[in-house]
Amino acid sequence: MANSKSGETVLERCVRVLEAFDISYSSLTVSEISRRANLPMSTAHRLVAELVEIGLLDRREDKALVMGQRAWEIFARSNPVEELRFRARPVLEGVHSAVQQFTSLAVPQFDDDQVLFIERYTRFGDAKIRATQGGRMDLFDNSNGFIFLAHAPFDVLERVFSKPMVSQTDGKTYDPDAVHEQIEFARRMGYARISNGMVRENVAYAVPLMGADGRVVAAISVVGHVEECDDDVILTVLAASGNQLSHGDKPLILPRFPRHGRA
Repeated sequence: MANSKSGETVLERCVRVLEAFDISYSSLTVSEISRRANLPMSTAHRLVAELVEIGLLDRREDKALVMGQRAWEIFARSNPVEELRFRARPVLEGVHSAVQQFTSLAVPQFDDDQVLFIERYTRFGDAKIRATQGGRMDLFDNSNGFIFLAHAPFDVLERVFSKPMVSQTDGKTYDPDAVHEQIEFARRMGYARISNGMVRENVAYAVPLMGADGRVVAAISVVGHVEECDDDVILTVLAASGNQLSHGDKPLILPRFPRHGRA
C-alpha cells in the first residue's frame, strides 16, 4: 500500500481519520477531521470520500460526517470485546442498580500501560467521572489500573515504575511509593479502593475478573461521592459479581488488542 512522504500507508492515514471521532466529537466536518487527524485538507477530503463510499463513514444532510453503520456492523460481528461486554452487561446492570453509583467495565492494555473502558453505567449517581466509554486511562491513576497492576507480568510493572507517573487524564504526577502500596493492597485484599484520588470528593472501588488460566481479564469498578458510598455494601456486591463472572460456565477470555489499537 502506497506510503505518504511521512512514511505512513494509506491504511494508517484512514485509521487516523477514524480515530478523530470520539464521545465528545461524534460528528465532524472534513476541516475538523483534517485538524484533529493532522492531515492536509486535500488528503482528508480524499480519504473521507473513500470511507463514505465503503460505508465506514456516513455523511449527514448537513454535510457533517459520523461513524458509519457498516463500521458498527463489522465491529459487533467480529470484535472479541463484544462477547465480554454481552456476558458482563446483566451483572453490571445489577451492580449499578444495587449500589446506585457509576459502574464500569474495563480491560487491561498492558502493551500500552493503559486501561480501556468498554462499558459504563451512569443512570444513578452524580459524582464527577473521568472515565469515558471507549476511553483510556493510565494503569497507575485509577482503581481498575491498580487491579491490573496487581496481576500484571513483571515486565509491565518494571516498565510502569521505570518512568515518571504523569497522568494523561489530569496531568498530575503520581507517587510511585503510593502506587506500590495500592498494588500491594489489591494483591492482599483482592480489591482496590481509592479515596482522595483524581477527584477528591470521590471514592473508587474495583475487583478483578479472572480467566480460567488465572490471568486477569477485566475489572468491574464503582465510583461515587465518598459520603454516599457504603464500603461494606459496595464491596459485597462487587465481590459477588466478580465471582459470578469469573467462575461461570464458560471461561472469560481476554480480548487481544494490537499496540495502540494498530497492528
